[in-house]
Amino acid sequence: MSAVILSDVPTSTWTYGCAPTSAGMIFGYYDRNGYPNMYTGPCNGGVAPLTDLGQGNDPSSPIAGSCSIIATQNGFDGRNTFGHVDDYWTGYGNTGPDPWDGNWLEHAWGGCTADYMGSNQWKWDSDGDGTTDCNADGATCFFCYSNGAKLDDYVPPASAGLPQTEGCHGMRLFAESRGYTVLDNYTQNIAPNVPGGFSFSNYKAKINAGKPMLIQLVGHTMVGVGYESSTRTVYVHDTWDNSTHSMTWGGSYDGMSQWGVTVLDLAVPANQVPVVSAGANQTIMLPVNTVALAGTVSDDGLRTGAAVTTTWSCLSGPGSVTFANATSPATTATFSTTGTYVLQLTASDTQLSNYAQVQITVAPPRVNQAPVVNAGANQTIYMPPTTQVNLAGTISDDGLPLGAVMTSTWNIISGPGSVTFGDANAPSTTATFSTLGTYVLQLSASDSALSASAAVQITVAPQPVDQAPVVSAGANQTIMLPVNTVALAGTVSDDGLPIGATVTTTWNCLSGPGSVTFANVSSLSTTATFSTSGTYILQLAASDTALTGTSNMQVTVTPPNQAPVVSAGANQAITLPVNTAPLAGTVSDDGLPIGATVTTTWSYLSGPGSVTFANAAAAATTATFSTSGTYLLRLTASDTALSNYAQCQITVNPAPINQAPTANAGPNVKVMIPNALTLAGSISDDGLPNPPGVCTATWSQVSGPGTVTFANPAAASTTATFSTAGTYVLQLLASDSVLTGTSNVTVTALAPGDFNGDGKVDGVDFLIWQAHYPGNPGIAYQCDQGDANGDGKVDGVDFLIWQANYHG
Repeated sequence: MSAVILSDVPTSTWTYGCAPTSAGMIFGYYDRNGYPNMYTGPCNGGVAPLTDLGQGNDPSSPIAGSCSIIATQNGFDGRNTFGHVDDYWTGYGNTGPDPWDGNWLEHAWGGCTADYMGSNQWKWDSDGDGTTDCNADGATCFFCYSNGAKLDDYVPPASAGLPQTEGCHGMRLFAESRGYTVLDNYTQNIAPNVPGGFSFSNYKAKINAGKPMLIQLVGHTMVGVGYESSTRTVYVHDTWDNSTHSMTWGGSYDGMSQWGVTVLDLAVPANQVPVVSAGANQTIMLPVNTVALAGTVSDDGLRTGAAVTTTWSCLSGPGSVTFANATSPATTATFSTTGTYVLQLTASDTQLSNYAQVQITVAPPRVNQAPVVNAGANQTIYMPPTTQVNLAGTISDDGLPLGAVMTSTWNIISGPGSVTFGDANAPSTTATFSTLGTYVLQLSASDSALSASAAVQITVAPQPVDQAPVVSAGANQTIMLPVNTVALAGTVSDDGLPIGATVTTTWNCLSGPGSVTFANVSSLSTTATFSTSGTYILQLAASDTALTGTSNMQVTVTPPNQAPVVSAGANQAITLPVNTAPLAGTVSDDGLPIGATVTTTWSYLSGPGSVTFANAAAAATTATFSTSGTYLLRLTASDTALSNYAQCQITVNPAPINQAPTANAGPNVKVMIPNALTLAGSISDDGLPNPPGVCTATWSQVSGPGTVTFANPAAASTTATFSTAGTYVLQLLASDSVLTGTSNVTVTALAPGDFNGDGKVDGVDFLIWQAHYPGNPGIAYQCDQGDANGDGKVDGVDFLIWQANYHG
């Protein structure tokens, strides 16, 4: 039987990792076979090339002009920013650190297969010490089931201490980033190496369906592109050259054994309509009757092999339209008469079509219009010192009649004296006046057929008397620390005298308790920063070189508001039948915010009964209690912005009546034999009767399968050891010589290594130990969490105890 080989799978030399190189070849194949835009770069016309998809196997001398499906790099394939190679690679076998680390911002992740598949140098924290471990070779990780089953789209959990970027899952992410749907992606051991694994028949079926796949070797990844049945030969691209090589299914390649495959199946993309633009609307004017049409058409390449056709047509208009090439998106259109035309560009991929329209307006020839003349703004000058002004006239025209020359002239319409123009035929010129008074000047323009004019008034006035600048420093302001800067918005107006003089402004501090720093002391709008709290007087001065005007403003810098200082008074104890206690609360405040009133409120936080305040809004008042017990009261004060509180405890003692002691044997616990269990019992008593006024404790065994030995049965806090595994009930008895109180605790004594208490020391217990290993000293681990010897650590000693008692 002849060999079956997929012909359009690119062959690529090793590029920053064999796995992303192999994946790039597969995506390059799909790019060329009905899945466009897997590669979108500028080389090879936007189609994945058949060789060298990446950028070479040497970072110091990449292959010029190659594309970047596999690994992006600055300066290649139209990229002008750092990419995968720049950020992660310093050379094969280099232990890092990655070049970007500490030097620049890491590139935007996700532009190439090496990004998605995790093929960089620093990959993961494998030993759990909180630091990233070096990966000098940039290897990509793949995971599989050892029993031969498919491992579908696996993403390792963070708790596993493994890389969370996995090769098979990364291929899915790359395909989805290109807008395609992944039907299936998995890694699987091969048969007959593993029963139930991926077979040679499965491999042939994939190749026959036009689907190349990753061939996984121990230490290398290649692309399976074909087969020969009789010899069970697999044809591969090995990422080391641009040739097709072969190996035996389940055998080895260059000394590396095949262990599995990685499969990626994509859904067939749906054909989309072409995207059409007919260009922008245009207007032309006769005698010009032809326009350039800049239509564009883009298509998704589907249906595969179908050519997109385009056609221009005229939908509406008052005359006929002639297209230079009606089948070209970029062409010209010629119109027979004036009016508005709607043209349509239609594109079809043989299955779907789309269109866009453009409006072309053909205007009639223009009619000559008179020039538009502007003589400039009215002006006032002062004599002395000057008798001359600059005239800023302007003239605009429609250019008709064609070939005509525009002319302009200044002349005097009225005035008390004579006027001399610097150039009477220039719109922008000068005028000199012989005496004081008001003059009207006219600028006239002619296009040889039509003319127009405009007038401007020039007042020649006697020199006025200089006035000091009028200054305002702005409104007074108040700020509160830590805000120590204010915005100053001063204003200055001046009469423009002396002529030619420039008004200068200066801020300064006239008074205040500290220093003031101005951001720009000569700017009207600036900021002032104050060194300490207090009242400051700032002055803005303006000078026209002859006279100076000033204005003052006040800035009050208040200290930062502090919360009121509150005291609820000393704790008290009263004994029934007295049930009222005086409350001597106090409140002091800094008076901020200004104008705010400090309010106080007593409240009842906890206690066995109710509390009635004589005046809950007064710091000094009384409180009446409904029953005996301990009450917690709070006095709260607020200055409207900040609040504070203080608490006091009032104990209302009942008439002394002996109460039975209270015993607490502690919570139910587990302990692993032969470890001693610390019993955290406690007793409490009211001290009655007195004498003796003493409460005693006694531990005893209520039930259990063995015997319990107490280190000190008369101590509430002691230790107990248990003779055999099982459930025990222990009792703590408290006696004040007249009355007693008891409390029981259930203790589960576990056999050594039996962490889950099921009576067996087996693999489940090992998993419990493993899940909590390693543990940190000082953490109170439970015996059912792997701490077999009760030393507060889950470590190797606990494993040895489990191992010594393991029964399968």
